[in-house]
Amino acid sequence: MQPVARLTLRALAGVSFSVEPGDAVALIGENGAGKSTLLRVLATLILPSRGQAEISGCDVVSDGAGARKQLGYYTSGDEGFYGRLTGRENLRLFATMNNLMRREASRRIDELAELLGMDEILERQSRTYSTGMLQRLGLARSLLHAPAVLLLDEPTRSLDPLAAVEFRRFLKDDIVGRLGTTLLLPPTHSAKLKKWQVELYYLPKDASLRSIPRAVSVHRQARPICRELSNT
Repeated sequence: MQPVARLTLRALAGVSFSVEPGDAVALIGENGAGKSTLLRVLATLILPSRGQAEISGCDVVSDGAGARKQLGYYTSGDEGFYGRLTGRENLRLFATMNNLMRREASRRIDELAELLGMDEILERQSRTYSTGMLQRLGLARSLLHAPAVLLLDEPTRSLDPLAAVEFRRFLKDDIVGRLGTTLLLPPTHSAKLKKWQVELYYLPKDASLRSIPRAVSVHRQARPICRELSNT
């Protein structure tokens, strides 16, 4: 994975699948199988040494900037918000970093505040937010530029059971159902996702990141296929 370092570990070898627009796909597999690594490849945070991966027709290596315009990447880890800024001020900052004009940024922030039920907290400093509030603020940040694809890496990891159930409901009804956003995530409890018809792909632990022989793509012409990955 490092251009100047010798390869020491194979991961994601033989992974090949496509996802239709508006579909929700959950990647399941053992710890260490490469679920988070696959998301980071798609998010252009890691460069694959071989193979091809595309987001809405944009190659993540040769057209990383184009791919990033099409995707939102959200993790429940450290969100990097500025605690002394309000939620709205934080979102304005990240909207500017996404090259949104001020009027467009204000419109998107208001839309997301209504969608995420954040109207009452946006004017508070983010350091006063609960974990659940920060989760929604982080999700709002990933949706600011209206991405076609949303990548989620363990989004409910720091939520209590009730909050996690509500977060999954929100993803199903609002993000996928209302906005039509394509969703790709590695769930902690895949059985719960079957209740809202998420397509499950199994990632074997002996796959290798050294090679992605065929395109991992999310675009309008894609046909759902799964070769090395097997549906469960």
